Amino acid sequence: MSLVACEPQFHLRRCGIRMNENGFPKRLRVRTRGDFHRVYSRRAHAADEVLVLNGCENGLAYARLGLAVPRSYGGAVERNLWKRRMREAFRAMHRELPAGMDLVARPRRGAKSDIALDQLGRSLYRLAKRMAARLDLNPPPGRGGKPTTDTIADGDLPT
Repeated sequence: MSLVACEPQFHLRRCGIRMNENGFPKRLRVRTRGDFHRVYSRRAHAADEVLVLNGCENGLAYARLGLAVPRSYGGAVERNLWKRRMREAFRAMHRELPAGMDLVARPRRGAKSDIALDQLGRSLYRLAKRMAARLDLNPPPGRGGKPTTDTIADGDLPT
């Protein structure tokens, strides 16, 4: 019996699914110390009973996510569980989130790490929308928002 058949990547490739299609690429992450500093120095935040989001404008056509789970939330296992769940919630919905901002997420004090993934996703989505409004970001065309004068051709301006 071959061990190759037991590897999850083998099964995915056999089904025609590429691992990178649903991944969490570097371009979608807030990674550098300077980026985290820029987000925290903007001092814009939104919170609910599950998450606290800090955010700032990034000038890109997509949102990026950074994670901050301090040691006060438990041991390494507990912190990594939070990070895995937040990454998965972001990965599943990053196309629906408002574009043009960097977000740094952390769990709210007292929130339980066994929260359902869909509840975490709803929380992330609600807070990202609130953050976009707070940062006064205009939604790009095609995302359900009203077109801005920057995206309307000169001949199409209302009179």
